[in-house]
Amino acid sequence: MIERSSQYRRLFFALSPDDETRAEIGSVVASVNAAEVGQVVSQANLHLTLLYLGVVDVSRQAELVTAASNIKPSRFKLQLDRVGYWQKSKVIWLAPSVLPDELASLVSQLRGKMRELGYDLDDRPFSPHVTLLRHVKRGSVQKSIAPLEWLVAGFSLMVSEASSQGVTYRPLQTWPLN
Repeated sequence: MIERSSQYRRLFFALSPDDETRAEIGSVVASVNAAEVGQVVSQANLHLTLLYLGVVDVSRQAELVTAASNIKPSRFKLQLDRVGYWQKSKVIWLAPSVLPDELASLVSQLRGKMRELGYDLDDRPFSPHVTLLRHVKRGSVQKSIAPLEWLVAGFSLMVSEASSQGVTYRPLQTWPLN
């Protein structure tokens, strides 16, 4: 196991919603949280993970930026219209019922670039979602909601940082979509 210190960071690629979309997602969180008991993900931390890299030596960050800079994805609309619960991870999530081709392509390109760099990636199928609540004590949510439309305009290399106030996710580099 890699020792985590200032020379290592927990990194991932993600989509971050704009302020308007964050507010709309916040409304969904409020409606779900009324019926469930769990830890609400702060609006600042809302994101959709594209590819989790894990604990990475900071000396490799530049190569991640270079590789991602060579991807030229197109803008797309993501329609979030399902709320669900994963028993094993105890999270309530918001997800699209249809995976846009542009999103599938972006993830595929990122996976390819990271494999070229030698990253050992999880082979599970991509399951796009935005985590709304964590540590849910009880949950059976599985419902459709009025579609929330998110115009995705960019993707980011993100870092997960732990502090006494909890975990925060911060973009290190962001790339616009064409």
